[in-house]
Amino acid sequence: MEEVSINNQKTLKKKKVKVKKRRMSWKKELQQKWPLYILLVPSMIFAIVFSYIPMSGLIMAFQNYKPWLGILGSEWIGLENFRTIFVYDEAKQAIINTLIIATGKLIFGIIVPVTMALLLNEVRQVGLKKVFRLWFTFLTFYLG
Repeated sequence: MEEVSINNQKTLKKKKVKVKKRRMSWKKELQQKWPLYILLVPSMIFAIVFSYIPMSGLIMAFQNYKPWLGILGSEWIGLENFRTIFVYDEAKQAIINTLIIATGKLIFGIIVPVTMALLLNEVRQVGLKKVFRLWFTFLTFYLG
């Protein structure tokens, strides 16, 4: 909603009146903005092919999967595969290792870059700042 001020002649006070903008119908919007919707098609196809279709494979985690029977033909066993994994002592160590790696990624992926950006912001010499910025960009995109 948009606010519009109107002068009242009798009181000489400004009043704010809310004016509703009319929404155009979806058909009219589609007719006007069809090139933008066409631009969305490749990214939608990419998301479906590489994000949603592979999720059907998650069903295999809950099955006694046999490739010759396929996903739909294999026996459903529920959480039995997960119970089997957590029986082993190595599972506890694998979880600990995963948490250590995730914490390290958080520290080195967020805290260190933010600290470096704040330190770089404090450099007063423009030329030196550009050299540091170029160096960090090189390290980030070409080596990382």
